[in-house]
This record gives sequence, C-alpha cells and structure tokens, in this order.
Amino acid sequence: MNTYFSAYSLTIQSDIDLLIPTVQATSEPDITIHFGTVPDISKNRSWDGVWYEYTNREQLHLKWDMLGSYQIESGKEILIHPNEPVNHDNILLPILGTIMAMALQQRGCITLHGSAVLLDKQVTIFMGNKGEGKSTLAAWLVNQGFPLVSDDVCAIDYGDKQLLSIRPAFPKIRLNPDALLHFGDNPDNYPQVHPKVSKRIRDLNEGFCPTAKPVGAVCILETGDKLTLEQLHGMEAVKEILTHMMINRFPENQPIDLRKEIFSQAAHLTKSIPVYRLTRPRNLDLLPKTTSLLQRLTDTHSH
Repeated sequence: MNTYFSAYSLTIQSDIDLLIPTVQATSEPDITIHFGTVPDISKNRSWDGVWYEYTNREQLHLKWDMLGSYQIESGKEILIHPNEPVNHDNILLPILGTIMAMALQQRGCITLHGSAVLLDKQVTIFMGNKGEGKSTLAAWLVNQGFPLVSDDVCAIDYGDKQLLSIRPAFPKIRLNPDALLHFGDNPDNYPQVHPKVSKRIRDLNEGFCPTAKPVGAVCILETGDKLTLEQLHGMEAVKEILTHMMINRFPENQPIDLRKEIFSQAAHLTKSIPVYRLTRPRNLDLLPKTTSLLQRLTDTHSH
C-alpha cells in the first residue's frame, strides 16, 4: 500500500489504511508509517500497561502486549512490528492516538490529551481524567454548530511562542454509546473503535475545522456537586498541563533535555493561555448550561 493521508497539517504515507482523509502527494511525506523490526528492549511500563523506552531524545519504543511494538523516530518515521497473526484493528488502535502524539511531540508540538472545539474565533481545549466527558462535551458543542478541531490528541504548535495555535486532526470523534443515545443517535449505526472497546466512531461530514486556529482557553473537566468555572494560576495550572501532556504518560528515564523542554512548554502555555477548572455533576442534561457558561467565557476573551 502506498497511500497518503492528511492529519495535523501533515502528509502521512502509510503501509496500512488509517481510515482518515487521503491526499494526493505533491512532495515528500512529513511522516512515513511502515512495517519493520523493532528491538524488544522496553524496560519501563506506564500506569496503563504499555512498555516503553527512550533510546535517545529522538527515538521512543512502545510495546503493547496484545498488539505489538512500535518505534517513533525524529517525528518522521513510525515502524510497526505487529504480533502474529497480524490484525489490522490491533495495529491501527494506537497509531492515530498515542503514537501520533509522540511523533508530534518529537516535531516540537505540545501534545495534550483532550478534545478541542472552535468557540467563536478561538479554540477551547477540554482535558480531564478518563470518563470526565471530554469527547461528549465536544460532540454536544459540534451539534450546536461549533466545529471540532481535534479529539483525543490536541497538537499545539510551539514554534511561534507569541501565538499558540492548534493543528486540526481529522473529522472523527469517539463517543460512548450512552452519549450517542442522549443525542438521539443509535450506537449500532456507528463502528466500534475496536472490537473490545465500547466507544463508537462518528464521522463528521460537517462540523469540522480543517485549518489551524489560535487557542483561547484550556478547561480541566472535573466531577463535582455544582456547575462552576474557576481560573487556575501559577504552579497549579502548570501541574494540570503537565498531567495531561501525552508525553508524560511515559515519565521514566526521559532524556534530561526532553524533560526540561516539557516543563518549559507547560509553563509557557499557562502564561499565554488561561487555564480553568470546569466542575460539574455527571448529568448530560446540564450540557446546555455548560454551553452557556463556555460562551460567556469566550465572550470575555474576545473583548
């Protein structure tokens, strides 16, 4: 297979079908994804069971016991060494998420785990722990006419430190069946992310922003008794950003210069963009009120 795909303002040549928009190649690809041999040298294990090792700042090995091994190098090449027998669903599962995030980090982006929506003329990024409803809130806002910019991996360009912008991912969003039911959709109409994962993939024929846009705010989602929004400052804000940077899923034995860069990125982000804690009960009926609260927030930023 010699197909070119588009995501994160990059052209990606891949040996496997990424199930995202394709493009006609007019130059060398930014990233190549192909099969190869990845040494089994992973020594560290993440909190969720992924083996990993930094061989140097420009090369990271990741291994999923049930999927196979991957090597990300210089933000330009991704090697896949799948388990036997080869299973396309298994191979694909982490590529557009964790693995692409690591490649984007190597390319100099700040990569956050969250969902991003264009509210007015600026992007609001929603982050939070698993189950806090990042994608659900993003999907609700899309239904209200606010375009999705990214779901799962939010890649912020760090090159122009005066104007931090987020790269558009691809027009898909992953949702739990209960969220789809709340929106009046039948989950059975949408494919599963993976046969063992309950989330469904909803394609967005409309409601996707295909161009990079400036980031206006970051909201940390937390569960609480009341719907509240408070701004975080100083190290409290920095710690939240560090927690949700995707590179920090793999903290052990990070090269020293990489660790310093990660902290510098988080500190600069919090100085450039307001960070908020959005607390709310786990009640989908509160989505309209949450929307009103966020619109007041964007109105404040735009004046």
